[in-house]
Amino acid sequence: METHFLLELLGYLASGLIVIAMMMSSILWLRMINTVGAAAFAVYGLLIHAYPVALLNGDYDRVWTATRQVVEAIAGADADGLLGDNAARVYRFTNARTTTSAGESAWRHR
Repeated sequence: METHFLLELLGYLASGLIVIAMMMSSILWLRMINTVGAAAFAVYGLLIHAYPVALLNGDYDRVWTATRQVVEAIAGADADGLLGDNAARVYRFTNARTTTSAGESAWRHR
């Protein structure tokens, strides 16, 4: 499937979960479904580089880590391209990468 379609699908799924959560009469179900919907929105926001959406729906560091793990599991070697190489190339960012304490190359996401 096309990546754009999958991203839209994730956004609609997150929206649907939030709507369903608001219809729950049980506070426990409301909170559980809303948490899943918010997490889906946070991942969606990071994947489309809509950082305000991601920040409103989750803690930035946790969301970034979870997004990175999911993208690496799905895209493998293409994960860096999806998470920043393409944007760095298009917008001509310099020094967009840093070296971690373990000596690995990583994106400066803060």
